[in-house]
Amino acid sequence: NRLGTPPAPGITAFSSAPDLLRLTISAMPGRSYRVEYTDRLDAPNWLPLGGVLTATIETLMIELTIGTEPQRFLRIRLE
Repeated sequence: NRLGTPPAPGITAFSSAPDLLRLTISAMPGRSYRVEYTDRLDAPNWLPLGGVLTATIETLMIELTIGTEPQRFLRIRLE
């Protein structure tokens, strides 16, 4: 791996507006990230939410539409 071992992405800020969740995560420029979700933590699979995002600076802002689900669990996956 020529880019070295990357640090785990972490949420550095979040905010919400009607029907919108905005996450800012720590990132490594040149690395790609994907948001995945599940509605139940005991579900065997996590599903992609949107496409792959490539960081150009040390932070990455992700905007997600809030649906009608009573709860949803999110994770950020380094690709």
